[in-house]
Amino acid sequence: MGGSRRKQEPPKFRRHRPEALTFTRHPDSALFQLRICSILFHVSAPPASPSRIESELAGRILVSEQRRAAILARVLTGFMSLTAAYVATTKFRGEYRSGYGWILLLGCFGCAFEWVVSVYLIRAIRKGLQPARIRFYLNALVELSLPTVMILILANTTNPTFGITGPASHAYYLFIILSALRLDFRLCLFTGAVAAAGYALAGVLHWSAIESASGVPALTIRFSFGARVLLLLLGGLVAGFVSVRLRRTLVETLESVRDRERVIALFGQHVSPAVVDQLLTQPRGDTSEVRRVCILVLDIRNFTGLSEKRPPAEVVALLNLLWNFMVRTINEHHGFINKFLGDGFLAVFGAPLSVGNDCQNAFAAARRILRELDALIAAGTLPPIQVGIALHAGDAIVGNIGSAERKEYTVIGDVVNVAFRLEALNKDFGSRLLISDLVRQSGGITEGRAVSPVQVRGRDEPVAVYQMA
Repeated sequence: MGGSRRKQEPPKFRRHRPEALTFTRHPDSALFQLRICSILFHVSAPPASPSRIESELAGRILVSEQRRAAILARVLTGFMSLTAAYVATTKFRGEYRSGYGWILLLGCFGCAFEWVVSVYLIRAIRKGLQPARIRFYLNALVELSLPTVMILILANTTNPTFGITGPASHAYYLFIILSALRLDFRLCLFTGAVAAAGYALAGVLHWSAIESASGVPALTIRFSFGARVLLLLLGGLVAGFVSVRLRRTLVETLESVRDRERVIALFGQHVSPAVVDQLLTQPRGDTSEVRRVCILVLDIRNFTGLSEKRPPAEVVALLNLLWNFMVRTINEHHGFINKFLGDGFLAVFGAPLSVGNDCQNAFAAARRILRELDALIAAGTLPPIQVGIALHAGDAIVGNIGSAERKEYTVIGDVVNVAFRLEALNKDFGSRLLISDLVRQSGGITEGRAVSPVQVRGRDEPVAVYQMA
C-alpha cells in the first residue's frame, strides 16, 4: 500500500488523530484506510520457550518426588508401629525370634531415611535447587534394598518359605507403585528391575530349602517364583508408562497455564476477564482475517482548555475517573478499548470475539456512558464535561501483524477512518452521539433523528447519519 499524506486537513479533525495512526491510500481504490499500529497491545508476548517449560517441569517433578517420600515416610511409620506391637506381643508370649529385632531396626531406618529425604527435598524446593538425577537412582537402590535384606533375615531366622512369601516380599510393590510419582520412565523401570533382582537373589540363595519345604512339584514352585519376579519387573514397566502419561499431562497443563498467562498479558488490560476466558478456547495463529466490527470513538470536548487550568496530577486523576466507568461499561457490553487517544479512546466490538449483536452492544454501551457521565456531573463528582461519541460498522482486517521480534494486534479498514470522521461531526451538529445507518440497521435501532447525508472526505458516496443524543 502506498500513497502520500493529504497536505490539508480540517483543524477540527487533526486533534482526533493519534500519533500512532497513519493514513494511506490504496492504489486501486479511492477509499482511505486507517492503520492503527499498537492498537491492542504495546509489547509482544511470544509463547513460553521449551526451556522455560522444562525448567518449571523439573520443579514440579521435584515437588512430586517430595510428596512420594512423604507418603512413604508416613506409610512406613504406620507399618513399623504395627510391627513394633507385634514384636512386643511375641516377646510377651515367648515366641520372639532374633530376626524380628533386625526387621524392626531396618524398618525404623527406612522410616528415618524417608523423613530425611522429604525434609531435604522441601529445603531444595524452597531454595530453588535441583538435585542430580543420580541421587534419585541411589535413593531407589537404598529403598529397595530394605525388603531384600528383610527377606534374607526372615529366611535365615524363621523359615525360607515364609521369608520369600511373607509381608516383606510385598513391600516391593509399595515402592514400585509410588515410583510413578517420579515422572521418569527410566527410574520406574530401574525400580522394577532392582526389585526383581533383589527378590530373585533372595530366592536363589535359599532355593534348595524352599523346594524341600514346600511339598509341591518343583516345576510349580519354579513357575510361581519366576512369575513373581516377572511381575515385579512388569510392575516397574507399567509404573513407567503411568509416569509418562502423568508427565505428559503435567506438560500440557503447564503449556495451558503459559497460554493463559500469554493471553492475559496481551489482552488482560484491554478486555474483560470473561473475554479472556473465551480467547483461551480459540485456536492460536498469526493469520489476519476480515471481520465485521463496530467501532466506537469517544472524545472529550475542550480537553485542552480544561487541562491548562489544572495541575497535571489532577488532570490524570480526572481521566482515570472517566476511564474507570467507561472502560467497565465497554467490557460489560462485550467490547474492548483498543487504544487510548489521550483525551479519548477507540473501542472495538466484534473482534477478536463477537457475540453476534455487536452494533446493539456498542450502542447500549454509548448510551450508558452518557447516562453515567450525566449522573456523575449532577452529583458534583465531575466537572461539567462534554463528550462526543460516534459509531460506525463495517468490515476490517484484524490480526497479528509484525515481525518475529514484535507483533501487534492491528485493525485496518475504512470503518475506523469513517468512525473518527463521524465523531468530529458532533461539533458541527451540536450532538453527543452520532451513528451511521449501518449501525442503526444492524443493531435494530428505531430511535434517533436522521440528519443530512454527510460527505465524508475520502469516500465517493455520502454516509447516512443519525443523531441519537
